[in-house]
Amino acid sequence: MKAGWRKVRGIVPQTTKSRMAAWAGFDLSTTGLGLGVRSEEGDEAYVHVDMRGRKTWHGQPAFALEHAPRMIQTLIDKLAEQDWAFDGTFISFAVRQHDMVLLDSAGQLLMPALSWQCHAACQETHQLRKQGAEDVVGRVEERFILPKLMWALRQDRRLGKAIHCAMTTGDWIAYRLTGAARLSTSDALSNGLLVQKSKRLAADVMCQAKLQPEWFSPSRAKRDAGRRGQTDRHGRGGRPRLGRAEKTACRVADRQLPG
Repeated sequence: MKAGWRKVRGIVPQTTKSRMAAWAGFDLSTTGLGLGVRSEEGDEAYVHVDMRGRKTWHGQPAFALEHAPRMIQTLIDKLAEQDWAFDGTFISFAVRQHDMVLLDSAGQLLMPALSWQCHAACQETHQLRKQGAEDVVGRVEERFILPKLMWALRQDRRLGKAIHCAMTTGDWIAYRLTGAARLSTSDALSNGLLVQKSKRLAADVMCQAKLQPEWFSPSRAKRDAGRRGQTDRHGRGGRPRLGRAEKTACRVADRQLPG
């Protein structure tokens, strides 16, 4: 799971009846998205919405992440109806660990996010084990991003020329909120992407599997985040401070809510 606190300001204005949320925790599972909040005084509330955007990609379970912003907005609206306000609130996301997200050079989604429930990469997992990948990255399973990406490229070879960045769903949400496209260390370790001993990118394993290490490179992600920060129309340079409630959801979808 992926969790990290970020502070947001003024996403729902406070009224005289409002309870101010000091902390807000989102939990994105296979079945839905939940949001729990707590005030400094100890008041708590929880709301939930069922998962939207379930799809299949080449017969395998996946999620259309374009639905995520509307789901986030729905939960914020539900709590606003209960007189909860958000200003200076710290937020955290816990997200499915093995989803695979692929982006192009414009930061757009290339395909639905392949779920952890996708176990199609049996041949690729066997290949990685035979090549000795597990001596470097630890245990490799079919649901991991490393073999799943190999499998996906065999289903659609056009992806190889279009991929600019590969990450988890949790990384994608963090990227949309902060402008920084980089891997979570814990999730990357759990997907066969890092050397277990050094926590560095498993570039040799990737090359042997005919994958491009730069699709995952943390150093490249930082450079890209810097460039995005320069062109951010809010002028925040990728800093995790958001405006009103709709901006929380809009930034997750490149500032556009689906209908």
